[in-house]
Amino acid sequence: MDITFLTVTSEADKNAATNFLDNIGRLFKNFKANKKVEISNNPLDAILNEAKKSNDLVIIGATDKTSSQSISNLNQKVFNPLVDEIIRLSPCRTLVVQSSGFKENWQPNIILVPSNASLASKRAAELAFSLANSNQQEIFILTVIEEKNDEYNLDIEGMVKERQKNFALQSLNDLKKIGETLGLNVNIMVEFGSDIENVILKKAQQLNVDLVIVSTDIRPAGDSLHIGPRVERILNNCSCPVAVLTLNKYILKPALFFYHLTEKNF
Repeated sequence: MDITFLTVTSEADKNAATNFLDNIGRLFKNFKANKKVEISNNPLDAILNEAKKSNDLVIIGATDKTSSQSISNLNQKVFNPLVDEIIRLSPCRTLVVQSSGFKENWQPNIILVPSNASLASKRAAELAFSLANSNQQEIFILTVIEEKNDEYNLDIEGMVKERQKNFALQSLNDLKKIGETLGLNVNIMVEFGSDIENVILKKAQQLNVDLVIVSTDIRPAGDSLHIGPRVERILNNCSCPVAVLTLNKYILKPALFFYHLTEKNF
């Protein structure tokens, strides 16, 4: 697997950016790591141009919404103006990790993956498996079944619930088997609730999760990024870092592309 580390910066900060990438590169001794410092006042174009070079994935760290733009304009963004545009225009899949702050020596030892038996949630589980490198780490895959208590959804004897739970467990067990063949510690759970996002957020707190991984398709919404209200709510309210994997089923390329985003770029 090839990894490219890219920082877009000014000429004045070139040496600092080079030193930073050298330090990051030492963490990836078992991979072919390429390091690039791009001098540009247009980080969006620089990133997208690099992403077009036979890359399979762009990984971005999204910090807080800090910008010279108006508050009303920022409130329309999922992450911030630059990150939203990278996701929306990227020629390949993107992975964005957002957190208000990481603990010192942070490690994703407990990972939570919400799953709804979709291809997107399967990809999120596969990402969790790739991040775990020992059975000392725990991966929890959670399916939340929405409860509807109106007169059109009566289930007095609980038969519908039981069928829903069994179907969910079949899908979860398939993912569990994949993880276990890799020697990983995988736990599966089925919960019921009227508010799916609340169940996920509470479970993340109860399990003291280090990372939540969600996957979604990018949805057309004019010039704005739209990843779905449930994903946005998890992003905005989760007590731990959240990784959002956006899928583009038409792209399949051989390399991995990593972009380090600093607050100075916003």
